[in-house]
Amino acid sequence: MEICQEFQNGQTCRTVILSFTIRIMIDRILALFHVSGIDWRFCFAGALAGLLCFGIQGCGESKASSNESQLLTQTPAKPEAVVFVVEEQQKSWPIFTQGSCMARHDAVISARISASVERIYVEEGDAVILDRELAALDVREWEAQRSQAQAELLSLKAQLEKLRAGFLDEEVRQAASRMDGARATYRRLLKDHPRQERLHEAGMIRQSDYEDFQTKLSVAESELDSASAAYRLSLRGFRSEEIKQMEAQVAAAQAALDLTEIRVGYGSIRAPLTGVVSRRLADVGEWVSPGSPLFQIQALEDLWVEAYVAEEDIASVTAGVHASMRFAAHPNRTFEGAVDVVGVELDSMTRSLPIKILASNKDFLLKPGMFADVVLHPAQAPSLVIPKNAIFVEGYREIVSVARDGRLKRLPIQTGRRDDEWIEVLSGLRMNDFIILSDMGGLNDGTEIDIGKMVRYSESSE
Repeated sequence: MEICQEFQNGQTCRTVILSFTIRIMIDRILALFHVSGIDWRFCFAGALAGLLCFGIQGCGESKASSNESQLLTQTPAKPEAVVFVVEEQQKSWPIFTQGSCMARHDAVISARISASVERIYVEEGDAVILDRELAALDVREWEAQRSQAQAELLSLKAQLEKLRAGFLDEEVRQAASRMDGARATYRRLLKDHPRQERLHEAGMIRQSDYEDFQTKLSVAESELDSASAAYRLSLRGFRSEEIKQMEAQVAAAQAALDLTEIRVGYGSIRAPLTGVVSRRLADVGEWVSPGSPLFQIQALEDLWVEAYVAEEDIASVTAGVHASMRFAAHPNRTFEGAVDVVGVELDSMTRSLPIKILASNKDFLLKPGMFADVVLHPAQAPSLVIPKNAIFVEGYREIVSVARDGRLKRLPIQTGRRDDEWIEVLSGLRMNDFIILSDMGGLNDGTEIDIGKMVRYSESSE
């Protein structure tokens, strides 16, 4: 009768059997405790707890079985996907490279004359401005040569002025007088010449006296010729060819003096540019020759960062492209610059093109030789882009999940340029494809899915 009543109250058969079993076990345990004298209350509590756990588990399994049967009878819902719409966008793709600082203007100052170093006015690290004197050489020998050249030039100039002015009347008379005297002397000796010949033939004069007479006659003849030419010159003046010849000699003397002046000036060693003395290569008292290096000066206000661009990125790099640079010496600061020089020939080993980035260095924090991490930011170009986190790798392939015709499809793609968030797709996708961004829980290709939220590049990049 009790069993029927419990069935009417909605209890399952398993629950009824369990209740009878519990009652029988409790009666037997009480009897055993009574015979053995054990404290039945303590043990009874433990046994009762174990039986209750068993009973609860049985009920739970019954309820779980009921829920599973209900799920089997329901129709499963389609998973809903968050998708990104593939579109062509105007995007600037950064180019990452490395480079090193170098002085934009770097000059090694050398000696131009042979002399000893007399004084040095600067040391390494000193800032200098254009035309500041750095050192002085001993040029006393060159100064003496300059004085000699000046005197020779003055003499030649005086002679030229004389040629151009011609002879004075007094000079003409003096020339005529010298000619008359020379003619008289020559005629006197010439008149005595026959007598000297007869005496010589008769042996009445010594041979030495005869030879002296012959010499005097020859000299008198030469002096007469010279005096006659001088007199004729004084009458007609100098010819234009003679004046031009003297003008040429004056010009040569002037050039020699200018050259000596320049060499004296070379004794003052001056800065050819504004910058910093990076090296001092000579000491006081040292003998230097033309070409001997004395100082090195580098202009550091604006530096070049020389870097190399991979062959596939050359088309994106032109003069004026913005660049940002980071240096280990200043890790918390980004330096800005722009491409100033683009090379014309690739390095045959690395297949890369050299470029020079002009970086401002007004505070002189950057030094030649510093290593730089460079990011170039070229102009925007049309590209198919997708989020970087939408791609997963299988072996050597890059895969994306796409929603097409209401079903999940996994496609291999070929990628190109990339940054921290986006990747350029070169092939494998088409315009307006839906790239699945949400986790699909390992669903297989062909699984039916619903498209939920749609994300676009313009929304993601804001």
